[in-house]
Amino acid sequence: MLIDFKGKKIAVKEFDCCFGSLAAHRINPHVNLFVKVTKGCNAHCLFCSNANAMPPASAFNVDKLMDIISDLQERGVRVGRVNITGGEPAVATPLVGRIIERMEESKYSHLHLHLNTNGILPGSQQLMKNDRWDSISMSLHHYNRHKLSEIYGCEIPENAFSFEGINLQKVNVSCNLIKGYIDNATEAAKMLDFAIDLDIPRIGFVALMKVNEYCRKNFVDIESIEWNEIPHVYFTKSMNRGVDCKCSNYLYNKDLKVLEVYMRNYANPQYCESSLVYDGEYLRQGFHEDNIIFMSIEEEFETRKNEPRWNTSYPLSPTDWTAYRVPSALQFATDRELSFYIHIPFCRQLCSFCEYTRMLCPDDGMQKHYIEVIASDIKRFKSKHSTLLLKGFDIGGGTPTALTEGNFDLLMAVYDEAVQGVSLAANYEPSIEGTFSTLSEHKLERMVESGFLRLSLGIQSTDSSVLCAQHRERIAEDNCLRWIEKANAAGINKVNLDLMYGLKGQNEATIDHDLLTIKRLSPQQVTLYELRTNMISTKDIPSKGELFALYQRYFDGLTALGYHAKFGQNTFSLCASDLGVSSYLRTRMLNGTPYKGFGISAQSMSSEGIAYNCGKNSAEIKRLLARTTYEEDCTYLLPSHELASKYIAISGYYGGFSLKKLRSLAGETHAARIEEALNFCLDKQFLSMEGPHRVRITQSGFLYYGAILSLFHSL
Repeated sequence: MLIDFKGKKIAVKEFDCCFGSLAAHRINPHVNLFVKVTKGCNAHCLFCSNANAMPPASAFNVDKLMDIISDLQERGVRVGRVNITGGEPAVATPLVGRIIERMEESKYSHLHLHLNTNGILPGSQQLMKNDRWDSISMSLHHYNRHKLSEIYGCEIPENAFSFEGINLQKVNVSCNLIKGYIDNATEAAKMLDFAIDLDIPRIGFVALMKVNEYCRKNFVDIESIEWNEIPHVYFTKSMNRGVDCKCSNYLYNKDLKVLEVYMRNYANPQYCESSLVYDGEYLRQGFHEDNIIFMSIEEEFETRKNEPRWNTSYPLSPTDWTAYRVPSALQFATDRELSFYIHIPFCRQLCSFCEYTRMLCPDDGMQKHYIEVIASDIKRFKSKHSTLLLKGFDIGGGTPTALTEGNFDLLMAVYDEAVQGVSLAANYEPSIEGTFSTLSEHKLERMVESGFLRLSLGIQSTDSSVLCAQHRERIAEDNCLRWIEKANAAGINKVNLDLMYGLKGQNEATIDHDLLTIKRLSPQQVTLYELRTNMISTKDIPSKGELFALYQRYFDGLTALGYHAKFGQNTFSLCASDLGVSSYLRTRMLNGTPYKGFGISAQSMSSEGIAYNCGKNSAEIKRLLARTTYEEDCTYLLPSHELASKYIAISGYYGGFSLKKLRSLAGETHAARIEEALNFCLDKQFLSMEGPHRVRITQSGFLYYGAILSLFHSL
């Protein structure tokens, strides 16, 4: 049954589950409320989809939680129980304490309050002692403390099984079936004995949800264990809950002590339709993350607008995509039009702000090996995709021009081979990155011979003190001018210079000096990068207002010099018809064109999902260099709304996006959400329309551009 709640439709249970052979019977509308008080945890379980998650940046809103409960009660919807969960609630004990205080008020004191906890770490057990809990679910995945330490990824204290001061009659234990731990009838029997010796009244054996690679490799099916081989286990049909969750109930009798046992093998993780999930910010139906039913779009914006995490990065945390990860490679079966990218992770110096995988240049032999492996990977990919139309081709890093001249020649040969036998789009424009200090006339000649039309050079700043703070050296302007002139004379008709705003020590004077340098050098393009929160520690990042002011000064100065751009855009060009980017980036940002990345840590995107090559974690790069292939390490088959959100993030750098493309990716399911966000942003003049299908950030909207674009995410 559907009811209107907070302006959205939510499902509530009207019929109870079937009990054995008995017919279902009508009950009053009810829901269970899962309150996720934190993403943090004091354990590091390998099977957990929440592993390595960080606590939210915003404070948990207890008042809104109580308002939700009150509103449901006033509508005649019974709250079956309030489940306090996480993460691990014990890492947010003060917050849980405030919720308990509210739940002791007469208005809420009759509600069933339930705690979900790991139960074996000191903080967790302290929390379990509170008398307000009506019931407690405790994770206990093995009878051996040392084995348990392995599973939890932390040391389990020697007194962990004492449970002093805890009313165990309120507790039910959840035990995950894990290969090598509890995975057969003998081990299950030991676990049953262990539970009954502790005076725990009920225990559940639960099959892992296949949310990550560990779960897929170590999955044990409930039905693979011969439960009838365990003495004194008796099956009861009365509580069988059906195929979606495959719940079955048993009784275990040992020395006349009775232990209730249940087995749960989740066939459908989204089976619980009559549950609401509240995380302090959003209220969602069941486990369907895309159905936000509590917070208005105005409230969402106000919550996000000043938070540093809201930028154009998506997903905000890699764990957000855990459920979509698959062990196979990304497929491009329906993608004939795409771009190529090669990542060269080698640099002569390592800048402090850089977020990309890079390392100091290795020796000549290792450089050669790296390029040869990329050549092999490209050849392998082309053999599977013989009818490609390349829209763009970028070689980035790192610093591709940091290669020795011999290895740079080899890189150009790899490029030449890569474009052989494939069709090139009419506006195809290959581009390569470099630095002034690593250029040579020979490298310029080879670029031109291979047909490169665009050269992007990083300067970031022209102020010596600013550069020194970023571990970069200042290059003399005369030297820069000489190389730009040489590049143009050789046939590279577009030279781009990268600037960055938000760097330590930047001010009006340093920006004005940058602008004077740009005026003298007169590159065809300028790209203006914001120092994002994921580049360095948040405490070193200027405020949104400060970043806005820095961008404004650069924008005004560059446009005064004759560069063309619309406010909010980070690319500037002397040519009005030129967007200021390579064809690879242009098709990515504007149209969401798929691309294939080669080399360590390179990213790929198809019409099905996104993949990252090995070495995304830069700490591993030296070990990975010696491989004979730099294959994909993380592949995510994404639903349409996640692909839509990623497209929004990519397009954000150009200050706008295609509404037509967004709608086609998101589908009908999320159409209403897109229209709601669009109407809000247009009404507030945060966005404006460019024709019927393109949306652009306005000057007033740019101050909070990340938060504004995120409203179109299905979060």
